[in-house]
Formats: sequence, C-alpha cells, structure tokens
Amino acid sequence: MRGVKTADLQSLIIVLSACIVHGFSERDFNFTGNWKHGSNPLTLQFNVSTGGDTLYISTNETTLTVIATISMVCKNDSKIELHPNQSTQTSFSVTWDGFLDLLQVKYDNWTYTLCASPGLQPTCYTGLTDKGGPNPSTGFGIFNGRIRGDLITEKLVDSYTFLGESSSCVKDLCEEARKVTAERSNRVDVIEETLMRANVNGSVDLQCAKATVLNIEAGFKGYSTSMFAPRDVPSAKSPSVRIPPTLLASKARSSAKVIITYYRNFSLFQAMDHSVILNREVMGITVQNEVITELPDPVAITFHHQEPLLKTMTRQCVFWDTTKGMSWNNSGCKTNDVSEEETECLCNHLTYFAVLLQLEQKPVRYLTALTFITSLGCMLSAISCICLLVLFTRQRRRNSSSECTPVHCNLTVALLLLSLSFFFNGILASLKEPHLCRFLAVLLHYSLLCSFMWMGNEAFNAFRLVYKPMTSYIPHYIAKLCLLGYGLPLIVVAVVLLSGNFYGELRIISEENTEASMCWITEDLVHYITNIGVFSVIFFFNLSMLVCLVINIQDRGPWKDKHIMLISIWGMNCLFGITWGLAFFNFGPLTVPVQFLFCIVNSLQGFFLCLRFYLFQRRSSSNQSGFSGSGSERYSLRGNQTGANAHLVSQTQ
Repeated sequence: MRGVKTADLQSLIIVLSACIVHGFSERDFNFTGNWKHGSNPLTLQFNVSTGGDTLYISTNETTLTVIATISMVCKNDSKIELHPNQSTQTSFSVTWDGFLDLLQVKYDNWTYTLCASPGLQPTCYTGLTDKGGPNPSTGFGIFNGRIRGDLITEKLVDSYTFLGESSSCVKDLCEEARKVTAERSNRVDVIEETLMRANVNGSVDLQCAKATVLNIEAGFKGYSTSMFAPRDVPSAKSPSVRIPPTLLASKARSSAKVIITYYRNFSLFQAMDHSVILNREVMGITVQNEVITELPDPVAITFHHQEPLLKTMTRQCVFWDTTKGMSWNNSGCKTNDVSEEETECLCNHLTYFAVLLQLEQKPVRYLTALTFITSLGCMLSAISCICLLVLFTRQRRRNSSSECTPVHCNLTVALLLLSLSFFFNGILASLKEPHLCRFLAVLLHYSLLCSFMWMGNEAFNAFRLVYKPMTSYIPHYIAKLCLLGYGLPLIVVAVVLLSGNFYGELRIISEENTEASMCWITEDLVHYITNIGVFSVIFFFNLSMLVCLVINIQDRGPWKDKHIMLISIWGMNCLFGITWGLAFFNFGPLTVPVQFLFCIVNSLQGFFLCLRFYLFQRRSSSNQSGFSGSGSERYSLRGNQTGANAHLVSQTQ
C-alpha cells in the first residue's frame, strides 16, 4: 500500500495524523530519529500482534522495520512502499497509544497507521522504555534517537528495542488528567483529546468522567441530552445540555466532533474562597480542533439541585479559566435561577462549566458613616499617640526606673501602627495592586494582634504591681514583654502567610448598594481563629484582671472618692482594651448601635489614652501626690500605708 497526502481521508489504513497525533499524553510512546538510508526505493515493513510486551524498531539501507507485540486486539503484517525521497537522511517517528490501541509511523510528511484505533481499551501496554544496548552501525541506521524528546544516543545504530508493562489505561488517563505540570498548567483536557482520537461514538464511562461523543454535520438541528448519572445520583438529578443549531454557523467547516464530559468530585476543579461547587459537578463541552466563542445562541447547561440550598446562598454560573491560573470566571455566562431546585447556565462559548454557590454577604447598614467615623478616629488617635510618645520619652528621662512607662509606651506604639495601617488601608486598597494589598493586609493584621497583646501586657503589669511586693524583681522584664507583645503576633502572621493565600482584597457591601474595599484576611475561618480567638482569650483575661484590681483597691486611699474611682476604672479600660468586647454584642437589634459605639470608642483609643494621661497629670500636679497618670512610680508621701496606697494609685492607672 502507498501512503497518501494528509488531506486524503479515503484510505482505510493510511490516515492523516494532523488530528490523530495531536499532542502526546504521558501514557503515549513517541520515538523519533533520523534514518540514514540509501538512494534506492524505500519500504516500511511491519508485523503487529498481541500477547507480548515488546516494540522493535530497526533500519537498513532500504527498509524501516517495526515489530510490535504490544497490541490488545490488532494483528497486521504487511509491507508498504514509502514515498520517494531525494535525501539520504530522513526524519521519522513511531507513536503508540495503548489506550486507543493505535500504532502509527510518520515518515517525512507522510503518516502511516499500522493499527487503527478500534476503541478504548480497559488494559494496555504503556511505559515503554529502552531495553538498552543499541547495536552500533557503521553504514546505515538511526541516529539522534529520542523518546518523547529525551535523547537516547546521537550515535548511529541499527535498531532499538523497547519493553512495556500492562496497566489500567482508564486509571492512568484519569491520573494524568488530575496532574498540574509546569509545561501545561491544566491537563484535564487530555480526556477530551484522547476521545477525539478514539474511534468511539455515543456514551463513554471512565472512572473520573462520563462522556458523550457526538458527530455533527451540515444541517445540524441542535442537540439535547441528559448525562447518565453515577450510582449515587438519581437519573432525574443529572445535568442536561442543549447545544444550539448555530454551533457551526460561523465556521467554514461543515462537520465536527463534539464531546460532552461530566465530572463529579474531580480534584482538579477547586472552588474559590467562600464558595462551593453545586453538587460537585462540572460539565465540559469541546469541539474538535475549534475554539468556540461568541456563539449567536448560547449553550444551555441545566444543573439540578440534589440537596436544598440555604437561603443565604447565591448561585453563579462560571467556567474554568486556564488563562488566569486555573480559576473560575463568569464572563460570557448568564445565570438563570429556574427554581429552587434547578439552575440553568447560558454561555456563549465552550469549555468547562459549573455553578458556584456562595454565602451571601450580609450588607452593612450605614457603611459610609461607619467608615468615615473610623477613619477620623484613627487619624485623631495617630496624632494623639505621637504626642504621647513624646511625653513618655520626656518622662522616661526624668524617671528611668519606672517599669510602667515602657509598657504604656509600647501599647502606644502598637496603637499608632494600628491607626495608621487602618487609615491608609482603604485608600491604598483602591489601587487594586495585589502585592501591595497583601502587604497592607499583613501589616494591619500584625498591628491588630500587637495591640491586643500589649493590652494583655498592661493588665498583667497592673495585676503584678498590686498583688506582688513592690520589691519583686523579674530579670529583663520589659524585654520579655516585648518578646510576647511583638514576637507572638509575628509568629501567627508568618503561619498564616505560609499556610496559603489568605491575605487580599475584601469587599464590604452596604445596604445602600455601595461598596468599600479593604486589604484584610479573605478566609473567615482564619479570621475567627487568629483574631476573634486570640482576642477572646485576652479579653477575658483582662476583664478578670480588672475585676480583681477594682475589688482589691476600691476601699483604699483615693479610691474612696467615687469620682476618682470612675476615672480610674475608665483609665484601666483604655489600657486593657475592654471596649473591644463590644464586638460580642453585634447581633439582633443591638447591631447598629453597637457598630457605631464600637467604631467610635475603639478608633479613638489612642486619643483616650492621651486624654487619660492629661487628666492624671493634672490631678497629680494639683494634689502634689508625687505620682503621674502615666503610671510613674514617683511619690513623696510619708507613712507606709499611705505610701503603699499612693503607689497602687500610680501603678494601676
């Protein structure tokens, strides 16, 4: 038999390879080399049979020989006269797809099919490897032999022998489809590529997917089908597809092969943050050698809900976008909520489709007002914190032995960082720079945790001064508090960074249909653990310390004055951050007032600390008691009990 041009589709044995050998999967065997031959007529001699595990390729002056015993069903023993070639060195290749039982030889620009695909094979010979020890040749033979592009040897040899092993082809195909490689970020389409080359029509059942292979021709009237469902899915609940008759209207070709695939629980398709894939089902539609876009009539995919949806969930039709790092995209798709049990996706292009279920974000009332109040409060707090740091520095120079001033100073630094990072967060988030936004989110998270930790340090320090003797000494006390106040938040943020992409842009929706963006934690679970969890521990610790301190000192010295008592408790609330506990009352009818009160009080915490410092300094000057509102240990009272009370006043405020 003589080879024919690739455009000739009439030969039963010699078939065009442009479509058949389109791309090679990891299961395929592909040997390439250069044949050094004579100028006489050339022939291809082959013998294909079953029952073995060997592929033998050899050449001489006039003959290319292929002997294969790796086929499951094919038996073919023949000789073909090769097309004349003016050169004495010709490139050739031998390809084998065990899943399709397809063996081909490509010589120059001609393709010869030694075994045409009879269909998909449950078991096959794959993983063909070089047996080693090719026989050197001095005259004619093969040089630059390669397997899948990897060089075996540059030397001229007369033959190669390859051995394979039997395996489950379906399992291998599914494993390859799940892989993400550096060369090709998405290999799920290897299933469609394999089915395109296979001689199959109708339904195909694989372990990881179910497919329908359809051949359409000119005059196509449209096509509708329901995918046959897995055993655990009722047949009435399986997805259905409707392909419009205009599928090939804008194309020059009059026929095409269409593959509809159905995936369930397929690991490659992952939902986005805060979303799940409806029924864990994905539908794919592919046309042979075509990229179909801008369809005049959309493709319709109907998904049936196997379980009732929560009222707080929204539905959105999406497609698997491999151009943007394998993610879901809703461009070109319209979501039609047919009923509570059915969702229809209308898309003007072909690829993989699914329905994403997302928890509907609860809109925030008065978002604009809350944002303005918080930003203004943060700015006032930042200015107040800077003034406090200057005052603390001066006071530290006058009394370097105080342990309270460094604690107050570090809390002020943490609050300054928190106020500035929050104030600029919303402004810079509008730039839509992912790397910048991630940095801002990390900075805001770290400064918030540092503020919480230093509030806890303040509570511990006050408790220690009241309940421990004044002469107690802890080596490197401030250094240890700094390690706890700055080091522990750093560890938490580092763990979050290394655990995944949990920092980014967070959009907050208002009831007035406005939207605010900030750079923050995008995963609710991470927020609950690292923020709510950490704060809850510190809040109840600080609250316990506050109660103990008030009980211990309420009948002592200056605290008998109710006015002083209230100011002192308010001052300790500022230090301990008790007002952050308002977040626990953000529910029901209390939501709006609590949100306003929370934003006002906590955004102004730095300002309140500065006000507290001023009030206690003023009281200290008027009473001439020798202690300052900043927690200085200076006092000039006489008498042990009176001096102790004064000391307690100074330290706990």
